[in-house]
Amino acid sequence: MGLAYRIEPGVGLLDVLNIYRFPGFPAEKIYCAACQGHHHARGFTALTTKGDRILLGSKCGGDAFGESWASAEKRMKERVDRQYELHRLDRFAPIYKPMQRALNAWVRPVEHLTYRLIGFRTNLGELASRAQEAAIRHSGNLVINKRVRKRRSDDPEWVEVPYAKLHGAALFSGFDRLNVVLAIEGAMNCLTDVAQMIPDTDRLSLQLMKRRRLRMEASFRQLEEVVAIYEAGQEFFTDASFKLLSEWSFIRDQKDYRYTFEDGFLRHVDRDGYNRAGIRQMAPLRELDDQIIELIQEYRRAD
Repeated sequence: MGLAYRIEPGVGLLDVLNIYRFPGFPAEKIYCAACQGHHHARGFTALTTKGDRILLGSKCGGDAFGESWASAEKRMKERVDRQYELHRLDRFAPIYKPMQRALNAWVRPVEHLTYRLIGFRTNLGELASRAQEAAIRHSGNLVINKRVRKRRSDDPEWVEVPYAKLHGAALFSGFDRLNVVLAIEGAMNCLTDVAQMIPDTDRLSLQLMKRRRLRMEASFRQLEEVVAIYEAGQEFFTDASFKLLSEWSFIRDQKDYRYTFEDGFLRHVDRDGYNRAGIRQMAPLRELDDQIIELIQEYRRAD
């Protein structure tokens, strides 16, 4: 099978064999048998009815062979896309089981974080709302009202100013956009769906393979968000964090919503000084095993 440098009269197109690009474009361009010049950034190796291979640019190939070219180019693209999906699946196969085990190790600690936040919101609802407001509306700042000198009659008399950074603000902004428990469950399901394709890819459509892979890769991005939220939770559920919340509640001077932190308890104190609902500071949240993130990075390195 030889390489021809021009399209002979009456020669038809059998197929497009591969696609290639010149790394030196635009200084270097691909030779095209149709236009007899170097004008293209992307080229195709085509097979003719005479049995020759010819090099063509995409536009010139379409002009020369019409619908035959469009069909062949589509087939070539589907073959390339399918090979890509098979390549990703080959990369995933040996790390599936370790990924599954590593993700299972996240279930308990992430549930513990979720229960702590639920308890905080249930027992200290107003303070939880203010913390979420700080995280979402005030760029992570706990704010206080400060009286300012009015320069004009329509100027505000009070303005909000930052008092301190909320410890672990990403806990509240993160939970506002992502259910971490469902993110882990969803990732587990995605891993299983992709793993089920490994034994028999011949009968699977390209669309199904691509859809499952993209869903799994989206779940990987959510798992990275879970890490950030969990680390923020580790920072929020600390003595230093609860002490700051208590101090801030007295400085902002809303008598119905003051909180004390003593002997490991963060409590709501009413205007008469009586302790109300509260929560106890618990042992620090344990570290998340980072193996799943390392495996995700390993999977991506094959791109």
